[in-house]
Amino acid sequence: MSNNAVSSIAVEAPKKERLYFWDNFKGLLIFLVVLCHMIIGYGTSKKLTGVNVTYLLLTLEAFVMPAFAFCSGFLSKSAKARSLESVAKLLAMFLIFNLLLGLDRYLTAGVKFQLLRPCLVFWFLVSMMVWRLTVDYVSKIKWCLFFSIALTLCAGFCGEINNTMVLARTIGFYPFFLAGYMFDKDKLMKVLNWKYRVPVGIVAFIALFGGCYYLSHFHFMKQAEWLYDPYPEFGTGFVNRCILIAVAFLFIGIFLLAIPNCKIPLLSKWGRNSLGIYVCHRRFALMFLQAFPVKEFSNTYYIYIFIITFLLCLVFGADIVTKYVNLIVNKFADLILGTNKKAKHLGSIVLPLMLLLAFALNIISSIK
Repeated sequence: MSNNAVSSIAVEAPKKERLYFWDNFKGLLIFLVVLCHMIIGYGTSKKLTGVNVTYLLLTLEAFVMPAFAFCSGFLSKSAKARSLESVAKLLAMFLIFNLLLGLDRYLTAGVKFQLLRPCLVFWFLVSMMVWRLTVDYVSKIKWCLFFSIALTLCAGFCGEINNTMVLARTIGFYPFFLAGYMFDKDKLMKVLNWKYRVPVGIVAFIALFGGCYYLSHFHFMKQAEWLYDPYPEFGTGFVNRCILIAVAFLFIGIFLLAIPNCKIPLLSKWGRNSLGIYVCHRRFALMFLQAFPVKEFSNTYYIYIFIITFLLCLVFGADIVTKYVNLIVNKFADLILGTNKKAKHLGSIVLPLMLLLAFALNIISSIK
């Protein structure tokens, strides 16, 4: 057979079929992340204690970000996902969007910009950089998942482990990222091929969600207490953290059963474009809170919240938005890596200017 014939066969080989399960998983989670940020101003307000929005927030926080970390871990298996280029893109995204939101919050609301504390949602990008750079080495240690959970539990005893450079969150969510990274692809396919997994998973999710919602009435499920804040009480905090880590892993296991492995309109697209939604939506959630004050909260707010959550995912989950977000991030990542002579020259100017702006904003916002 000639070389041309071999080349022709190679070109015509069928492409690997896309696994829509992860798109759907991320699509559902990013919708719930946006929903959490839409209700967090109401759920954490002292003026609204003892209302359903507080319990809904506490229940969602018990599993949304742990599941997102698990997803991110599984999708970081390839060398490309853990490469310097990938980390540079995360760094570029963090520098651009964190600085923009920090500047906006200072100018519009007088909120202090803290150089060592990322604004709101952008802690996840910093943690992702750390996780991706370390997970391949950590995963080779025997009993690494056990030790990562032990570290998360022990961190609650140390008051110095806080959210400066998102240290507490990076440690707190690391077991979930590590578990996702170590989760075997063959085992996943066995789960996905089980005939009754979706109905069983949905029933199990409803039961666990209902149970957690009930427990949240006793303020048992505070994410800050169980993952990254120091324990408020020596014994109780430790026990709560143990139980709720187990609950988060149980939710993740149920998601593996409940989420379909087929293309679902909108949901699959939102999952594919989830990072764009994540970095773009937060400012609009803050605007909603300003437009609909806490003191006027009513059940009608729930309708508005779900509509706006849907619209934010619809707009920022569009391919055109992701295209331009990626374009900006990729260009900025080139400046960080200095991929060519022009990028090195521009990077030597742009990056110091951004750092100078960040330092200046940190100093200026600290002055009363």
